[in-house]
Amino acid sequence: MKYFKKITLTSKIVFILWTLYALCMLFSGEAGIGFAQWLVIWIFGCLLFVGIAQFLSEKRKKNQSAIDLAQGHMQRATQLANTINITCNFEEFVNSYRELIKNMEFLQSIENLSFSNGKNPSKELAEIREKRSLTEKNFVDRYLFKNVEVTQGSGDHGIDILAEKDGITYAIQCKCYSSNIGNSAVQQAHTGKSLYHKDIAVVLTNRYFTPQAKQEAQALGVKLWDRDKLNSMIEKANS
Repeated sequence: MKYFKKITLTSKIVFILWTLYALCMLFSGEAGIGFAQWLVIWIFGCLLFVGIAQFLSEKRKKNQSAIDLAQGHMQRATQLANTINITCNFEEFVNSYRELIKNMEFLQSIENLSFSNGKNPSKELAEIREKRSLTEKNFVDRYLFKNVEVTQGSGDHGIDILAEKDGITYAIQCKCYSSNIGNSAVQQAHTGKSLYHKDIAVVLTNRYFTPQAKQEAQALGVKLWDRDKLNSMIEKANS
């Protein structure tokens, strides 16, 4: 009974069709054979045709499972590539790159299946390995600002540093406090960004931010660079 449940629908249909054909052959008398001979032919046909149908069905099922798995790896590879291109966290960058290579190695191992939608995993894997040094350089460059300008202090509208990176301009407010930073700093940075006509407002601090500050920053589109971010930037600059 347990084995019968494993038999695919296609195999069952083949079994039914072969049995009907064999019965027609028996009762029509055209084959000119006795029941014993007919029974041997029927059993042999069941083993042969149903076995072939079962084998092909299971092979197709395994291929489909591999294709579904490959599609998941392709989606994950896309996510990892996006992370590599935008992250400023060194550990995340390294781990994402390693996982991306493993994903592409798996896709390369099954690239003979029809899953790639015109893509060539072997070629993409070779390009990823070849361009690794350039990708690492781009990661380092994401920490580097240019056209850095420190404001006058008086009448700076709450902005302490003006800078540019990757064609994007920043208005940065620096807060060196002994307590966490509240939402007033977020509001000042947002206002200062508009007055200086910059693209992004940032609040940089040696501390952390209150929940209210985080909530307001998310609503206003202000970036919050806390103590951890500051330490990370210092480490990368020193290295």
